[in-house]
Amino acid sequence: MYGSVEKSVPYNVDQTDRWIFMWGSHEYSSQKFYALVFRNMQVPPSFTWLWKSKCTPRIKNFGWLLLVDRLITRNMLRRRHFHLDAGYTCVMCNLGVEEDINHLFFDCPFAKYCWLSLQIQWIDEMI
Repeated sequence: MYGSVEKSVPYNVDQTDRWIFMWGSHEYSSQKFYALVFRNMQVPPSFTWLWKSKCTPRIKNFGWLLLVDRLITRNMLRRRHFHLDAGYTCVMCNLGVEEDINHLFFDCPFAKYCWLSLQIQWIDEMI
Protein backbone atom coordinates (compact mmCIF):
# COMPACT_ATOMS: atom_id res chain seq x y z
CA MET A 1 0.00 0.00 0.00
CA TYR A 2 1.27 3.50 -0.84
CA GLY A 3 1.69 5.72 2.21
CA SER A 4 -0.31 5.45 5.36
CA VAL A 5 -3.67 6.58 3.97
CA GLU A 6 -6.05 3.69 3.56
CA LYS A 7 -9.18 4.13 1.47
CA SER A 8 -12.10 1.77 1.45
CA VAL A 9 -14.54 1.37 -1.39
CA PRO A 10 -18.13 0.91 -0.24
CA TYR A 11 -19.61 -2.27 -1.61
CA ASN A 12 -23.20 -3.37 -1.49
CA VAL A 13 -24.04 -6.84 -2.79
CA ASP A 14 -27.67 -5.87 -3.49
CA GLN A 15 -26.79 -3.00 -5.87
CA THR A 16 -25.82 -3.42 -9.51
CA ASP A 17 -22.63 -1.88 -10.76
CA ARG A 18 -22.85 1.27 -12.88
CA TRP A 19 -20.40 3.57 -14.57
CA ILE A 20 -20.19 7.19 -13.55
CA PHE A 21 -17.89 9.42 -15.56
CA MET A 22 -15.58 11.96 -13.99
CA TRP A 23 -18.01 14.76 -14.84
CA GLY A 24 -20.64 13.18 -12.60
CA SER A 25 -22.97 11.64 -15.16
CA HIS A 26 -23.68 8.09 -16.29
CA GLU A 27 -24.07 9.28 -19.90
CA TYR A 28 -21.10 9.75 -22.20
CA SER A 29 -20.74 13.02 -24.07
CA SER A 30 -17.88 13.76 -26.46
CA GLN A 31 -18.28 17.46 -25.64
CA LYS A 32 -17.86 16.79 -21.89
CA PHE A 33 -14.93 14.45 -22.53
CA TYR A 34 -13.20 17.07 -24.72
CA ALA A 35 -13.78 19.75 -22.08
CA LEU A 36 -12.33 17.47 -19.38
CA VAL A 37 -9.25 16.44 -21.33
CA PHE A 38 -8.37 19.89 -22.65
CA ARG A 39 -9.50 22.03 -19.70
CA ASN A 40 -5.96 23.16 -18.80
CA MET A 41 -4.74 23.68 -22.36
CA GLN A 42 -4.07 27.23 -23.54
CA VAL A 43 -5.54 27.61 -27.03
CA PRO A 44 -4.11 30.28 -29.34
CA PRO A 45 -6.64 33.10 -29.87
CA SER A 46 -6.52 32.60 -33.64
CA PHE A 47 -7.87 29.03 -33.23
CA THR A 48 -10.74 30.21 -31.05
CA TRP A 49 -11.54 33.01 -33.50
CA LEU A 50 -11.49 30.60 -36.43
CA TRP A 51 -13.72 27.91 -34.92
CA LYS A 52 -16.26 30.42 -33.57
CA SER A 53 -16.49 32.28 -36.89
CA LYS A 54 -19.61 32.01 -39.01
CA CYS A 55 -17.70 30.54 -41.97
CA THR A 56 -18.71 27.27 -43.53
CA PRO A 57 -16.98 24.18 -42.10
CA ARG A 58 -14.99 23.78 -45.32
CA ILE A 59 -13.41 27.23 -44.89
CA LYS A 60 -12.82 26.61 -41.17
CA ASN A 61 -11.01 23.36 -41.96
CA PHE A 62 -8.92 25.06 -44.63
CA GLY A 63 -8.02 27.85 -42.19
CA TRP A 64 -7.08 25.34 -39.51
CA LEU A 65 -4.84 23.45 -41.94
CA LEU A 66 -3.23 26.76 -42.86
CA LEU A 67 -2.63 27.73 -39.21
CA VAL A 68 -1.09 24.39 -38.23
CA ASP A 69 1.06 24.18 -41.39
CA ARG A 70 -0.66 21.10 -42.79
CA LEU A 71 -1.76 22.36 -46.20
CA ILE A 72 -0.40 20.19 -48.98
CA THR A 73 2.16 22.46 -50.61
CA ARG A 74 5.20 21.40 -52.59
CA ASN A 75 7.31 22.15 -49.52
CA MET A 76 5.13 19.78 -47.46
CA LEU A 77 5.48 17.07 -50.09
CA ARG A 78 9.28 17.47 -50.05
CA ARG A 79 9.29 17.21 -46.22
CA ARG A 80 7.29 13.99 -46.51
CA HIS A 81 9.80 12.64 -49.06
CA PHE A 82 7.44 12.70 -52.08
CA HIS A 83 9.35 12.99 -55.31
CA LEU A 84 7.97 15.48 -57.82
CA ASP A 85 9.42 15.36 -61.33
CA ALA A 86 8.44 19.00 -61.89
CA GLY A 87 10.34 20.09 -58.78
CA TYR A 88 9.21 21.90 -55.67
CA THR A 89 9.10 25.46 -56.98
CA CYS A 90 5.94 27.54 -57.19
CA VAL A 91 3.91 26.87 -60.34
CA MET A 92 2.09 30.21 -60.08
CA CYS A 93 5.20 32.33 -60.71
CA ASN A 94 8.54 32.00 -62.46
CA LEU A 95 10.68 33.12 -59.52
CA GLY A 96 12.11 29.64 -58.85
CA VAL A 97 11.09 29.83 -55.16
CA GLU A 98 10.01 26.73 -53.27
CA GLU A 99 6.26 26.66 -52.77
CA ASP A 100 5.54 26.94 -49.05
CA ILE A 101 2.57 28.46 -47.25
CA ASN A 102 4.16 31.87 -46.78
CA HIS A 103 5.13 32.15 -50.45
CA LEU A 104 1.85 30.71 -51.72
CA PHE A 105 -0.31 33.16 -49.77
CA PHE A 106 1.82 36.28 -49.32
CA ASP A 107 5.04 36.44 -51.36
CA CYS A 108 3.98 35.05 -54.74
CA PRO A 109 3.18 37.81 -57.28
CA PHE A 110 0.00 35.92 -58.21
CA ALA A 111 -1.13 35.87 -54.55
CA LYS A 112 -0.31 39.58 -54.19
CA TYR A 113 -2.41 40.30 -57.28
CA CYS A 114 -5.32 38.26 -55.87
CA TRP A 115 -5.18 40.08 -52.51
CA LEU A 116 -4.98 43.44 -54.30
CA SER A 117 -8.02 42.59 -56.44
CA LEU A 118 -9.91 41.89 -53.18
CA GLN A 119 -8.61 45.23 -51.84
CA ILE A 120 -6.70 43.52 -49.03
CA GLN A 121 -3.22 44.71 -48.22
CA TRP A 122 -1.07 42.70 -45.81
CA ILE A 123 1.39 44.52 -43.58
CA ASP A 124 4.79 42.79 -43.67
CA GLU A 125 5.22 43.00 -39.87
CA MET A 126 2.08 40.93 -39.33
CA ILE A 127 3.20 38.07 -41.53
